[in-house]
Amino acid sequence: MDYHEFLRRKVCVAPTLGFEIHPSHVNPRLKPHCQAIVPWLLAGGRRALFASFGLHKTVIQLETVRLAAEHHNSRGLIVIPLGSARNSAGMPSSAWAGTNRRDSSAASRKLVRPVST
Repeated sequence: MDYHEFLRRKVCVAPTLGFEIHPSHVNPRLKPHCQAIVPWLLAGGRRALFASFGLHKTVIQLETVRLAAEHHNSRGLIVIPLGSARNSAGMPSSAWAGTNRRDSSAASRKLVRPVST
């Protein structure tokens, strides 16, 4: 056995657990890179989407869940950490005062509005 054969035997290929969709089923309003990612996510089945800021992760997730739910004739659920939910709302985490697990009172969730100068 040569070195290349040795390496070839070490390669792990993740199983494909999803389903194929025709690209025409993806919402045409998505940006081209989003339209390419959605079928890739669905084909893998258990793939994660790690994209940088501003690359439309939310839209990609919504479209992926919509198509998966439609394919299985069921509903979908997107679960995100609480901090991400606040950031997704277009507000930086620093705009929320006193929000932590220990202090969940209504007063602690009051939004701190920036003072205009």
